[in-house]
Amino acid sequence: MPILHPATSDELYNLRAFDGSFDDIDHRLGDNQDIVSNWWKVGVEPHAGRKRVVLVERSSLAVAFIDGDGVHFGRVVAPTAEEVGEVVKRHGLRWE
Repeated sequence: MPILHPATSDELYNLRAFDGSFDDIDHRLGDNQDIVSNWWKVGVEPHAGRKRVVLVERSSLAVAFIDGDGVHFGRVVAPTAEEVGEVVKRHGLRWE
């Protein structure tokens, strides 16, 4: 069974093109012509008094976060392996 894992710097490369740009996350992810269209928005969670968007890359199963307001690109962050495990549990993620 495929395993979700923390995004590597290579996997985050295209997301980081929008780091801090304040572009709308849903718009970017929904645009099939965009370089980040293979990322799927799992959900939005509270984090450190702000919001954290949880993303999964469909082909590599990498997990990434965007810290900010939950709607726009803020800071792109790679989670730890422990954080990935917590996301899997909270959102009931399974790939079979």
